[in-house]
Amino acid sequence: MASTRELLDIAIEAEQRFEGERWEIGGIHTWLLARFALGIPAPPAQEQESEVRALARRIRQRVAAERRLVEAAWKDRSANDRLRQADVVFLTHTVCRQLERGRFTNVYTTPFADELRARGAALLSIELPFQADFRYPRAEPSIYFPHWLKWLGVDDPLDAIARLTRRLPEPTALTREAHAACRDWLTRQGAATELPALATLQSQVSSLLLLRGLFRRLLAAARARAGLLVTYQVLEGLAFVLACRDLGLPVADVQHGAIRNHVAYDGITRAPSGGYELMPTHFWCWSESDAAIIESWNQTLGGSHRVLVGGSPLLQRTEERCSEARDEIDALLRASGKKRYGLVTLQPGAANAPPDWVLQALREAPSDILWGIRIHPMMWSEEDAVRARFDRLGAGRFDVTLSSRLPLVCLLARTTVHVTGFSSTVLEASSFGVTSVTFHPEAPSFYPDVEAAGRMNFVTSRDEMVRALEAVSVAPTARATSHFGDRLGELLGSSPVS
Repeated sequence: MASTRELLDIAIEAEQRFEGERWEIGGIHTWLLARFALGIPAPPAQEQESEVRALARRIRQRVAAERRLVEAAWKDRSANDRLRQADVVFLTHTVCRQLERGRFTNVYTTPFADELRARGAALLSIELPFQADFRYPRAEPSIYFPHWLKWLGVDDPLDAIARLTRRLPEPTALTREAHAACRDWLTRQGAATELPALATLQSQVSSLLLLRGLFRRLLAAARARAGLLVTYQVLEGLAFVLACRDLGLPVADVQHGAIRNHVAYDGITRAPSGGYELMPTHFWCWSESDAAIIESWNQTLGGSHRVLVGGSPLLQRTEERCSEARDEIDALLRASGKKRYGLVTLQPGAANAPPDWVLQALREAPSDILWGIRIHPMMWSEEDAVRARFDRLGAGRFDVTLSSRLPLVCLLARTTVHVTGFSSTVLEASSFGVTSVTFHPEAPSFYPDVEAAGRMNFVTSRDEMVRALEAVSVAPTARATSHFGDRLGELLGSSPVS
């Protein structure tokens, strides 16, 4: 499979060869839709599915998803928010919720909501149901994405039919020619990725225009001063950005992981005059090194976007909130007879699971380390299987339950060493002075700055990992001062809405 960097290089070359900044469909500069698709490896060849079977499968999936949504909204109805006035509207995902003390907390919206509340302002959270995965009971109120459609007047059957039956937006002649030439070039290159069909791009733009109008009405009804979102590159995110721009509102994409070599954040080489309307006005970054990735192309292309270095929302927890968690970790260490705490962050997907040699290295690591196994937010359904796998390695040496439920910032404050494939927790651990030992081939290309600073070791064998773990003995240091509140104030200060 092609690496993330290889896919980005393909996107960059295509962008330059076929004048990506000039692609337009329905008046929207649409190269970004193609660019994002080129960042995804082509799926393996499968038996062709008939149109009838494909339609039936999609209908079954949609019905199942709607059933789960209704079930979640009903069972957790006390946490259903309403469309109301809010200074900031935050578009997020259901899988951004992490289980903490029996309730699912949105680790991205909550820090912003707390900061806004301290300023006498309010936040409204809109959650997109990622893969129909609903996390409840919710610790904070939110609106599930489809449920607010009724407030925007789209439950009129005639209106819905009119929208669904309208003609697809037309591409320019240049776009048609460049698209055909690009697909031919990718085929001749034997590229490990695919460009969507032109009809697919047209359909995506049609959906964008519909969603843009819906979000515009929602933002106007909320009298929002600014928008925030996670993963602007999904279709709903792009429409949300368009709606904010229509209303003259600043809108910031909040970094949610590593952005180096990511097609949505790195290596943009060409852009229309004034920038892409599908890109947010602001990018919220975790660190100066992350910001430099965006600024490297932003300044070259005219500086149309502003970068805010506000830190990771996952680390914005007060000392008061962490004191109880710290006591729980200390109690866990005493009960296990261990002196140090090591954190292992897992990632979804069988290809990203720790191989056997990594597990063996953890068993052979210094015996005074208790390993906390933190499952990824998209792995909650696998928790029991993960616990069983690590229990087989050695009772009393691994903890899954507490380490998957306590806030990340509280765990890092007690962590001696961090182990992962290529999780972006490498960046957050580095801010605490904690060294990460990584084992996935992509890690060095994602975190060269952390590796150069001596806070990441990439290993390829059991012996290398054991040596790396034995060499780590420094306790975590105090984290650098955060500018979270200052950067949020800067975002709100750029809003024309008082």
